[in-house]
Amino acid sequence: MKRYYHKLKKTGFFRISFILIPIVFIFLSSCVPRWNLYDLHRLKDDSEDTTPSADFAVFTVEATNCTTVKVVFTEEVEQTSSEIASNYSIIGLSVSSVERDTADFSIVYLTTSDQQNINYTIMVNGVLDIHSNPLGSQNSKVFRGDAAPYLQNVGSYYSDPDYFVTVFYSEEVETVSSEDVANYSITGLSIFSATQDTANRAKVTLVTDAQTNGASYTLTVNNVLDLTGNTITTPCSMDFTGTGVVDTTPPSVISAVLIDENTAEVQFSEPIDQVTSEIAANYSIEDSGGNPVVVISATRQSDNSKVWLDISGLFSKGLYNLIVSTNVKDVNGNSVESTGNTAFFAGQGTYILSASAVSYTSIKVVFSDPVEQSAAETASNYSIPGLIISSAVQDGADFTVVWLSTSAHEDINYTLTVTVFIDQDSEIFAGDVAPYLESVCSSSNTEVVVYFSEAVDTTSAEDKANYAISSGLMVYSATRDTVEPSRVILQTDSQVGGTTYTLSITNVKDLNENPIQSPSSMGFIGTGVIDSTNPMVLSAYLIDSNTVCVQFSEPMDQPSSENNNYYTIRDNTGNKPSVTAATRQSDLSKVWLDITSSFSSSLYWITVDTGVCDLNLNPLMGPPVNTISFTGEGIIPTSFTDGAVVVDPINEGPNSYSLLLEYKGRIYIGPADADNRVFRMKPDGSDPELVSFTFHVGGTYTNTLDPGPDGEDGIDYIAGGQINGTEYLFIGPSNLGGLDYIYFTTGSGKVLDFSPMDLSEVTGGNTEGVSAMIFYSDNLYVGLPDTGGNRPYLYRIIDIKENPAKDVDVINLEGGDMTRIGANGSPEKNEAGKVSIDSFGIFNGMLYLANGGHNIVNGDGGILRSTTSIPLNYKDYPGDWADVTPITSMEWNNSPLNDRFSLELSKVSKLIPAEKAIPQMALFNNKLYIIRNTIGSPNGPQLWKYDGVNWSLVANNGMGITDMGNINNLYISLLVVNGDRLYIGYDNDTDGIQLWRTVAGITDPEFDSDFEPVLTDGLGDPANNQRIYHGLSITDGGTDYLWLLCGKDGGNVRVYRTKN
Repeated sequence: MKRYYHKLKKTGFFRISFILIPIVFIFLSSCVPRWNLYDLHRLKDDSEDTTPSADFAVFTVEATNCTTVKVVFTEEVEQTSSEIASNYSIIGLSVSSVERDTADFSIVYLTTSDQQNINYTIMVNGVLDIHSNPLGSQNSKVFRGDAAPYLQNVGSYYSDPDYFVTVFYSEEVETVSSEDVANYSITGLSIFSATQDTANRAKVTLVTDAQTNGASYTLTVNNVLDLTGNTITTPCSMDFTGTGVVDTTPPSVISAVLIDENTAEVQFSEPIDQVTSEIAANYSIEDSGGNPVVVISATRQSDNSKVWLDISGLFSKGLYNLIVSTNVKDVNGNSVESTGNTAFFAGQGTYILSASAVSYTSIKVVFSDPVEQSAAETASNYSIPGLIISSAVQDGADFTVVWLSTSAHEDINYTLTVTVFIDQDSEIFAGDVAPYLESVCSSSNTEVVVYFSEAVDTTSAEDKANYAISSGLMVYSATRDTVEPSRVILQTDSQVGGTTYTLSITNVKDLNENPIQSPSSMGFIGTGVIDSTNPMVLSAYLIDSNTVCVQFSEPMDQPSSENNNYYTIRDNTGNKPSVTAATRQSDLSKVWLDITSSFSSSLYWITVDTGVCDLNLNPLMGPPVNTISFTGEGIIPTSFTDGAVVVDPINEGPNSYSLLLEYKGRIYIGPADADNRVFRMKPDGSDPELVSFTFHVGGTYTNTLDPGPDGEDGIDYIAGGQINGTEYLFIGPSNLGGLDYIYFTTGSGKVLDFSPMDLSEVTGGNTEGVSAMIFYSDNLYVGLPDTGGNRPYLYRIIDIKENPAKDVDVINLEGGDMTRIGANGSPEKNEAGKVSIDSFGIFNGMLYLANGGHNIVNGDGGILRSTTSIPLNYKDYPGDWADVTPITSMEWNNSPLNDRFSLELSKVSKLIPAEKAIPQMALFNNKLYIIRNTIGSPNGPQLWKYDGVNWSLVANNGMGITDMGNINNLYISLLVVNGDRLYIGYDNDTDGIQLWRTVAGITDPEFDSDFEPVLTDGLGDPANNQRIYHGLSITDGGTDYLWLLCGKDGGNVRVYRTKN
């Protein structure tokens, strides 16, 4: 019965939840095909419906144009709740307004941001029916977005006596507008007619006057509409090559589409020669698994630009790839171009229709067809890198839907892959995270403004019992903002001006019912009866292409807030558009800024002058919190050649030291030169934020580590990772007076509150900073440079707490006694005066560490590894460690002259890679690679690999150096694996930084010919890109990106990314 029900549902007989159906209803359905059971249900008189339906659900959802979505419920809906935009969540779209239909109260229309031609999942919460009943569990639907049309391809051909231009749109277009010659213009050509193809309404053929063969022309299209009335969008202009009387323009493959179960149609850019186009061997088709499909015949159609291909079997798989041989020619003998001879098309097989996170541990997967239950409920048939899938359950009513339970998501894009019961298919979806407290501020003597990280549920957000404020400050009411559903206004007792309060929140949920997680408490400064609290800039977001809204913490004074000279905007490359107008809004805490141009870049920063005041003329709080970042309309660069992702991300000017790391789904860049903030954003470039700090030791609080609460003078190291299932962010400070603390947080807010970890029992008096950190076997390992007798220090931290117990929570691994590594090493000791742990690595399940030393044989540092996954201190347990320094390799010390040595430290704080002997390690195809900087004769960079037994020098230039043929590559500063490539990079003051990677297919590089240059000109800016500060491989939507942080001494930090 369950399967039969689903079959009926798929064919349209069932449009409501399952009930037993009398035969007469089936008869009515067949006799009145335009009706269904839902229509019959609606025929009832509303007066009869005295008992609210238990089946109140979302019935259908469809996009009616590129910015409108029609939602039909199974019951009439109450107007107020149904018209709250925040009650509708569509991942990838913003909902700006909702309007209930004036005639049919079961229908609402959503106004959205511009849609794409992809599947979206809508989640509806908080909507009530006319009897005040809430929605049931069927509150989500998948629908196809309706994108505006755009130009897909433009080509030309000549057929005596006319000159033609073929125009292919991204979708079918409306006839009247597409055949209006006035809607087309071509530079240098007149257009005589425009004719839509009756068989393919996405194709229009223009007749022009005489074209010059080989000349470049530009077609521009305006006012052409698609079938739902959307006007053409960009790209609406495209270049093409003209065709003269003697046609030399090669044809190309435009698309392929399924005609029936064993026939596919190929659309070419122009009429094709019959003989060559009807040779079946000129076509090859493969399914998504790479299996070939035999083409048995090819038939050119009456439209000579189309060919139908028949195969021996069926197109039973989900996706196919077509390749057309260059032997196929157009009617003038030009061969199909080799760069435009492929097309993908969908077959009849089952594939993933959509995947969406419906909570931070649940994913809804929708398939194109019903799937077999047993295989669909086998969790091992699904994989999501970065998540653990614990179960898969098929929906009891809709057999195309499977619900996955997973480990907790991060706020990033994931890739789901499904195998076994369908041809392997993948889909990208955005993870869903629990809400957290982003900022809190007092806006008046009795009002507190709370910002969450995302839109929150009205009921829980407005329950005053979910809020508690220290010092007995009562909360009388909580009101969620109807325009900004992530904002809640609390009405409180009278606050004491200047007093620090702490707000704690429990039980507030987001729109997917995820409960609030850490940080759920945050401090704020109270506002007295006489307001002396300085306002702050909280956020900024685009209103339209040339308008941005600045959100302040409280209502602002009109004259000062509307002075456009008080606002400075710059984009990610440093350009500064002029602010032409500043207008305070009816919500007095908001100001709209207009600029002369458009926000066409990907990232922007706004700095607001402290001349802007609140209503009581308190000036705006100054740096660093008077600068805010926001996303523009541009696309974040995807390759080095596209330019920098961002220049000077912290908006501070020159900074010669910075780090790059990943923490809780965000990329962190910093610290600032003032050691008081970092910049962060998602891997796709969205949600850019400047993040501030708070630190404390005892009763001493600071918002910087220069100076810090214990007299620190900077930040040396930042690292993020998990210990026992909890993700932490650690900061290792610099303290030339003697380091006693490192700092940690699990927070995610715009102000990160760091707790101190007291290491004074295990540090030495000359321990001045942190040089390396790594997460290994659920412990944190920390290397600390030192100039004292026990240099360097090396700790294994087991339990993360403010006051760890020596030898219980934190273990001194006695780095100073390690052979080659430490000053007291035996049998070999490190002879340098300044000694650090340069880097860590993990290989074959063991921990590796390395450093440099003084320019003396066996005194210039080395490489050690653990022999157990839980190593103890070297002094008492030397067997837990093994010396694996390649001292017997001739190239290590330039044997027999023995005049090459690992680089010696010149300082102990803010160390960049070029200042370390062995700055990085990486695992590539089951071998450990290290990079090494040396001094001596000859000196220079080296790349080594280790298979667990033997070391060998890679890309040896014949003199024991790995410099890729450039003598100006004096220091090697990058070693990162990105996907299936190994990347290395060099600092170069003459030519700019150099970046190389292994050649495609090379898994065990040995020679310099196994590497290829990525860019060897300082990323196109050799004057400003001379040093590599850090590199990191980060996956975004299934694609591996190499992120690069670089700059020059005394210059601005620059961030780039590229994919393989």
